[in-house]
Amino acid sequence: MLERMIRARGHVDALRSALVSPSPEDLERCLPTLEEAVVCLREVEAQLQRLGAQEMDVEISQEQLEQLRREANDLQESLQIARRVLQQGATFVGGWMNVLGMTAASYTATGAPPEAAPAAKISVEG
Repeated sequence: MLERMIRARGHVDALRSALVSPSPEDLERCLPTLEEAVVCLREVEAQLQRLGAQEMDVEISQEQLEQLRREANDLQESLQIARRVLQQGATFVGGWMNVLGMTAASYTATGAPPEAAPAAKISVEG
């Protein structure tokens, strides 16, 4: 169980690194491992539920229990950091989409900027 948690945390940390990388390929490379992290966490959850159902008849040393707690805390921290990075990225992308939407509205269908409209019109008859 401990090994699965360590592996899941490694995958989450790789995702966090890919999120701050300027290369979309880095993010693409870590998506399959993120799926594996989800599988690891589901297996750990199932094992913990089985242990709970057995009312802890299984002997776990105090050292193993402490390792599991530390790893669970580290995993939780990694997930929280990844969540904050994702939220900040979504906010950043949303802001740029607003900017692009505003500027795109002022361009013609050909992609060229519209002709500048004069500040005032003067009519002269003679």
